[in-house]
Amino acid sequence: MICVPLIVVIPDAQEDDDNSKYFLRKNYLTALEKQGGAPVIVPYSIKNVGFYMQFAHGVMIAGGKFTIDPEFFNQRMQCNLPINSKRTQVEWAYCQEALQRKMPILGICGGMQLINVVLGGSLIQDLSRIPNVSNHNVSKNNVHSVQILPDTYLSQYLKCSDLDVNSSHCQSVDRLGHEVRINALSPDGVIEGIEHTQHPFCLGVQWHPEYFHQNQNLFSEFVQACRMFRKHEK
Repeated sequence: MICVPLIVVIPDAQEDDDNSKYFLRKNYLTALEKQGGAPVIVPYSIKNVGFYMQFAHGVMIAGGKFTIDPEFFNQRMQCNLPINSKRTQVEWAYCQEALQRKMPILGICGGMQLINVVLGGSLIQDLSRIPNVSNHNVSKNNVHSVQILPDTYLSQYLKCSDLDVNSSHCQSVDRLGHEVRINALSPDGVIEGIEHTQHPFCLGVQWHPEYFHQNQNLFSEFVQACRMFRKHEK
């Protein structure tokens, strides 16, 4: 019997009195399914986090056009992005639960930033205010290079020292969280990837690997880690 891991994915939401909805780009789910994972989209319900996590074998936290409330890292608001409190609360709860269970976690774009903040780190709220930093808030189709740092989990997974990635963000990781290290940097010094040094698989990237075929090793390694978690949970 094939071991298919269940992977929690938190969607975005559109609040409307008459037509509220959850939504998520299809390519997030396709990337997981292609590697043998079974993604499960969960609602914004804190009370049910424990229930879903009884059956989950991994958590993927995607990005969105909002900012984490800077009060979480002891700063005042310094950007024009909205705060999405409901989504941040539920992502925070799933991330904390996964960290406690040593369950695999993959953070993409804002998901990477959330992992860092949950672990005690901080963010640069507006990259445009930082001298000598390129415009990273372009589009999913804008490509720039990143250096994959040696002796990191990411370098083992991607098996390369540099990579062309897309760029669609106006914030980035600043102070690193507890037991977090950098695994990727852009040429202007912006942190493009992080990983937890004491967790079996807790990794985030600032770009969107779901758009790139050459990034599929990252999803493959994540799903494999989820598969191993399921095997050891039996």
